[in-house]
Amino acid sequence: MGGSAVGGDAYVPRDVAVAKRLVVVLTAVATAVSVLFAVLVPSSQSFELTLVSLAGPVLVLGLATVISVSPEPAGWVWLAYPMTATVSIAVSDFASADASVTGQLFFLFPILFAGSQLRRRPAVLLTVAACACEVLVTFSLLPARSAAVDAGYVCASLAATAGILAYGAERADRLIEQLQEQAAVDSLTGLYTRRILDSAAATSLHSAGSDGGTALIIIDIDRFKQINDEHGHLAGDIVLQRIADLLRDNSRRTDLVSRMGGDELAVLLPGCTLPDAVERAEELLRRVRALRIDVAAVSMCRTADGSSLRVTASLGLAHLPTHATDVHDLYRAADLSLYAAKRGGRDQLATPLTAPV
Repeated sequence: MGGSAVGGDAYVPRDVAVAKRLVVVLTAVATAVSVLFAVLVPSSQSFELTLVSLAGPVLVLGLATVISVSPEPAGWVWLAYPMTATVSIAVSDFASADASVTGQLFFLFPILFAGSQLRRRPAVLLTVAACACEVLVTFSLLPARSAAVDAGYVCASLAATAGILAYGAERADRLIEQLQEQAAVDSLTGLYTRRILDSAAATSLHSAGSDGGTALIIIDIDRFKQINDEHGHLAGDIVLQRIADLLRDNSRRTDLVSRMGGDELAVLLPGCTLPDAVERAEELLRRVRALRIDVAAVSMCRTADGSSLRVTASLGLAHLPTHATDVHDLYRAADLSLYAAKRGGRDQLATPLTAPV
């Protein structure tokens, strides 16, 4: 995921929960090491410089606390934390006149966080800032030749670390996106899966665009097992694909067409009144009846006209709030209507109002 979100979201980590734990771990390690060596190797710097050196870590601890206790930290906080840590390390090096490798190694801590958790833009900003601080520290405290060597090695290490971590994180993002897409879309028909249908149905109940109510049409291909038995599963797949295309081509942009499983398909119609839903379901029924599906290339036997297969479908329709009060009841009402249509002779539409008792 090379691109970043717009506004404050550009700085929100890939995984907030993991980022919070990483903030706690890095801050705890840095604090523990600093306290330990402050005790073992007391600083000879003045009281004023000591206060200056402590100001940065205190601010970093404050930001880490905000991140760890806030349910949803603001986007800028996620970048402010590693940036403040980077500047704090540079200030501490200046205050202690320490340009040693041990002091410079701490620049890796913010890089570890940014490279693994932040997106490309903030990670690049942080890497540039860390390298700039490294150059300022070394060229201010060391001879030019030594400073150039140290800064070159450290900056190369920082950039490589950030790049490797960012590459791995972006690759993981792409894999996750592919898995999510596979879980969201049925590979045979290209329709959304039942999981997406459930989510869309729940969302539509609270949507401002669903004033007319929400309708659900469940479509079952009549005698689909017989099609598979007589013409083969490849022919059955073609039938499913053609009907899926028909449903998709005759749906609004706001509708959601799904394969619920097997030969059962569904169309969710948010913002649709019951009369409109019935009219659209009847139109779908007529279009399925008129469909001629060429299965000659894969069929195990010849059809009556030698090339095309005629299919019909049974449709069950339910409307919320007319027939149900929640998503579960909507599914149940549509499913009962479908079975009523099948019991009534197939190739027809049934609703809870028309279904026999």
